Amino acid sequence: MFHRAGWAVLALMVLSGPVCGLTLDPLPGWVTAGYLDKAIEFAKKKDVPVVLLYAPQEGGGEVSRARVYMRLEGLGGWARVLVYESARPPAAFQKVAGQVEAPGEGLPVMYFATPELRILGFVQSGAHKKTSYRVIVHVKETMTWLKKSREDIESAENGAKIGKFGTLLSTYQRINNEDKRAGVATTATWNIVIGVDEVDTFYFPELPGKMGEVEAHAESYLQKARTEFGLKNYEAARKMVYPMAKDKGEVTALKAAAELLEQIDAAMKAKP
Repeated sequence: MFHRAGWAVLALMVLSGPVCGLTLDPLPGWVTAGYLDKAIEFAKKKDVPVVLLYAPQEGGGEVSRARVYMRLEGLGGWARVLVYESARPPAAFQKVAGQVEAPGEGLPVMYFATPELRILGFVQSGAHKKTSYRVIVHVKETMTWLKKSREDIESAENGAKIGKFGTLLSTYQRINNEDKRAGVATTATWNIVIGVDEVDTFYFPELPGKMGEVEAHAESYLQKARTEFGLKNYEAARKMVYPMAKDKGEVTALKAAAELLEQIDAAMKAKP
């Protein structure tokens, strides 16, 4: 004979159905993997993260936890995609998931990525809400930093067109260092602890190569100013070399530009 507590549990099972029969459907604001490409397009247009929730389509506790993840605050306006374990994951999902080392066991898990599908964060299966929110905060901060960094790089590269190569190099160096720190924080979301010196440039992998090219570009630009000076086109030469001579940074050609500026000014004064 059942105790009263036993009858209560049986009644709850009858009313709610068997726990193992729960089906996971996308909540409002979420789409299934068939719409992943469109979700990525949306993320690029709005410059927001892509959220990928990987979970079984049917189950008990796993489905319940997946619903908790879908209801987390702070995901509004982001591209949110539910990927079922039972189906073959889309290539875009595999690209993101493949960046997470030793993600652990169990489902559901949640991945965050840039619109270009660079990993931003990872939430383990069964993670506490506080842990999930810390990852979400990291994702928001990293996206804000990425946007500002892209703007800074664009501004510095435009400045280099008129000779500000020192500013360009220092901008590259600063963002490269910030990038490594961001990479350390991102890998920490799947419990990989590494130092800044152990991580390559994470979000701007092209920066080390660009930094190595600044000296050559500066020297080429300076040579053009020298050519104008040799042709006695003093105004044109001064216009080119003045911003370069007044710039600050670790670019060797800046000192030579300052010396050339003095020569130009002296020649213009001596000109009858």
